[in-house]
Amino acid sequence: MRKKIKIEVWLALVAFLTVPSFAMAEPSEWTREATYFDKATHKLGYGLSNVGKGWSEIYIHMIKAHENRGNTLTGLMRGTYYAAADTLGGIFHTVTFFLPVDLPLPEGGAHGFEGSPSAT
Repeated sequence: MRKKIKIEVWLALVAFLTVPSFAMAEPSEWTREATYFDKATHKLGYGLSNVGKGWSEIYIHMIKAHENRGNTLTGLMRGTYYAAADTLGGIFHTVTFFLPVDLPLPEGGAHGFEGSPSAT
């Protein structure tokens, strides 16, 4: 019973800390499409892209922190957060591609190594 309460408190804390970043995020790029078919196919591609590239956020944020003479540990923490958010968001978008429901990802989702605007 006590372990269950600890888990519930932990989940509530995680939800409390992550929900504001999703709420402040811009709408996903696939929402700009005109037709249902275009939205569904672009949402599927967007989801798969975030699932595939989400892990790269860890390295991108560490590299950017180092280049900006920041704390690499902070880059690791931020990158881990963005990697988890983008990967889990990508799974959500992939599974629900047929529904026009958006879950905005922090800073537009994963961009891979081709230049991530989310890396600071």
